[in-house]
Parts: sequence; structure tokens; C-alpha cells
Amino acid sequence: MTTRTEKSLAVVGAYVAGASHMEIRKRFHVSSETLAKILNEFGVPPRIKKLAECEELEIVAEYVSSGGQSRALAKKFGISPRTVYKLLQKHGQEKLHYRCDDYQTVAPKAIEMYGNGRGISQTKIMELLKISPSFLWKIFKEAGVETFHCRTKFFDFDVFDRMSPEVAYHAGFGYADGCTSGNYYTIAIQERDVDVLQDFCATVGADPAFIKTLDLHSKNPNHSNQVCMNLCHKNLPLSLAKWGVIKNKTYNYSDVEIADELLPHYLRGWIDGDGCIYAPEYLDQGKWCMTLSCYHQEKLRFFKTSLERLGFSRHIGIYVYEDKNLLKVAGKKSVTELSRVLKAEDGFCMQRKWGKILVGQ
Repeated sequence: MTTRTEKSLAVVGAYVAGASHMEIRKRFHVSSETLAKILNEFGVPPRIKKLAECEELEIVAEYVSSGGQSRALAKKFGISPRTVYKLLQKHGQEKLHYRCDDYQTVAPKAIEMYGNGRGISQTKIMELLKISPSFLWKIFKEAGVETFHCRTKFFDFDVFDRMSPEVAYHAGFGYADGCTSGNYYTIAIQERDVDVLQDFCATVGADPAFIKTLDLHSKNPNHSNQVCMNLCHKNLPLSLAKWGVIKNKTYNYSDVEIADELLPHYLRGWIDGDGCIYAPEYLDQGKWCMTLSCYHQEKLRFFKTSLERLGFSRHIGIYVYEDKNLLKVAGKKSVTELSRVLKAEDGFCMQRKWGKILVGQ
């Protein structure tokens, strides 16, 4: 195991060898503040790139000829965009903005390339058309083009406003395992359950290629690898809130109203996200059970009343266990009836949880 001191020494060694700040941050998983702190602790002076007068003039000249490509220049000369702007000020060169003749020629091409977020990236457009970010954003603003900063946003933006069993299932799963922040919605689960995210992509119309694998096992053998998926759109916060998926939902509770025909799928998704089904083949049938833990007891009461509303007639217990609230359905007959009420056989579900029950029915 690498100690903190060994990691700090490795960071310093990489910096002294000439690695950039960005390369070091990515390789050693440290922030800019941590990097600066480590260098300061070891007495390593900051590396300042000094440019000759001829290089400064060359940068300014290329800036003008390229139409304001500050980012490309910064990358070419190994400096930051901020340094480029300082050089412009030093040599009396104003920051370039688009010219009308350029706008009339370039704007239609940029809009067509972007394709409302489904074409090529903004970075590629700037590179191909040799325009600056401010030029491109001005084009989009005046044309009313909505820009996308997260490339996983290629999906049905109104999907969670649609009332279908498939959407209800994944809304229930999100109620358990989803996370919202601003316009972003994230799901991260164990790699063995990747089929859930694949079905999620099919439901929301997203490309499965955007499912990312997080390699946690190689860093810590006690951890399993995870797969995750990000969506981003301004419609998501309100759409998800209708299903109870809100910011800090673990600690915040909001009432949810779901139609009876969608409720079985919603609750099944909730169990797949947060529940545990224990169905041993060779032990006492009384050992079979489904448990669901939650911070808020109100959520478990909602789950219980929802099951009863659907006609589930067997006992549902709610208990306080250590610092959590626990809902439990015990016994083979009870768990089997639960799978029938929640229509596990008719819709998508985690086979590792429901498989033994469905085979025995």
C-alpha cells in the first residue's frame, strides 16, 4: 500500500521531471490545491514558463490570424489561455470578436455541424471552423440553439413525464439508487448489475456506449467495480421530482402520487435498487424474506400502504434496526405473493434477486 509520504514524493518527482499540472492531477488523483500544498511542503518552487519577446509577438500574430483561437494557441505553446490574454494586453492587442462577414458565412455551418447537440462536439467545431469559443457561443445564442455540456445528454428529454411501466420501474430504481444535482442525474451500481443500466438506456433512448466502468477493485480488493450513467437536461429536476427523486433524497422526503397501474413496477424498481431478497433453495421456507432499509420511516410506510393498496394481504413489518428503519416481508408464501403483486414475471427485474422466486412459481 502506498503511504501518503510516498505519494507526495512521487508527485514531486513527476513535477520536477516536467509533467504538467493536469497530468499530475489525473495520474495521482489530487486537486490543484493539494498539488500546490505538496510542492510547498517540499520546498519546490513553481515552474514558470518564460517566453522570449519574439515568442510573445508570434503568439499575438497567430492570435490575430486565427481569429482569436486562444485555447489552441495556449495548447501549442504550453501556456494557459489566461497567459495568452495577458500577452495581448501587454502588446496592446484587443480581444477579437466575430466580424459580420465571418458570422454570415460560419454561423450556418456551425449550427448544422452541431445538430442540436447530436452532431459533433463544440471543441471539434471550433477546430474545424477556426473560431473562438465566444464566437461559437454567440452564434448559438443568437440562433436560439440549446447547448449541451454533457455528452451523455442524447436521450428522450421528457422520458420521466411519460407514464409507462418501463419508466415507472426505472423511476423506482432511481428513487432508491439515483442521485440528482442541478440538472444532472446519475446512477452508479455494481458492475454485475449492468443489465439494469442497459435496460435504462433502452427506456430513455440513450446510447449504451455512455455507460462507464469505475475500476474500484484494482485500488481496493474489498471493493467491487461499478458502472455508472450520467444524464443532463433542464427538464430532469421537475420530471424526476414527480417520482420522488429529489436532491438529497436520502434525508429529504416528499409525497409521491403514482397511479395503481404503474405502482407495481415502481415498487419493484425500488426493491431492485435498495432491497434484499433472500430465497435459499435448501433451507426452511420460513427463512425466505424481502427487506428494505431506509433513513426515513415515512418512505417505508408509503411502501407498506402501497403494497396493501395493490392487494398484498400478508404481514409487512417495519422495525428500527440500529440507526436505520427496516421493512420486512418474511416467509416463502409471502415473498412469492410479493413477486406476483409486483408483476416481477411480466416486467424487467434483477434476475439475481427475483430469479429463484420466478423459477419456483
